[in-house]
Amino acid sequence: MSNKDLHIITTKLEGFISLKPSGQYNNCRIGFTLSDEEFETFEAEYARALKWGATKLAGKGRIGHDPQPWGEDGCIKYSYGNPNPGPEDSKKPDFLWVYGPDNLPFDLTETVRGGTKVQLAISLKPYVFGLKCGLSLRVVTGKILSVVSQGQATEPVSAAEAADIFGTGPVTTAEDDDIPF
Repeated sequence: MSNKDLHIITTKLEGFISLKPSGQYNNCRIGFTLSDEEFETFEAEYARALKWGATKLAGKGRIGHDPQPWGEDGCIKYSYGNPNPGPEDSKKPDFLWVYGPDNLPFDLTETVRGGTKVQLAISLKPYVFGLKCGLSLRVVTGKILSVVSQGQATEPVSAAEAADIFGTGPVTTAEDDDIPF
């Protein structure tokens, strides 16, 4: 794989996250948002892909353009990894998730929530299909930098912040309190 097609981004996972196949289509799903700088780079790659496609399809009639694989806000919802894809299923291959300084394989049975910080290696390649051109986006590998798992807040509350929220001093309970449970 050429390094010119590979982009390394650092982002946080968001939305519905499943790093192991599940659901109706038995695939994996992640969502993430590009930074402003990454968005500009990806938009420039998309423009280059359309220009390249136009040269390949020159003289063949009306050329169509597939939309870029991200939203106007830079949000990408990415489905991948169905081992037995049907016609409507994701055909994007599974990829390796790693963690730590030694890049050890990440245990995909661990629950990962929104806010998990990751690095993603993304391949962007122009394509021509029929009379359409566009830019394909494939996640090649992912690295977990800091995981947010089940029951963990994305931004932990310190002891001082908890005291500010609940007040200081011990909580008193009286036997005749009006708590309905």
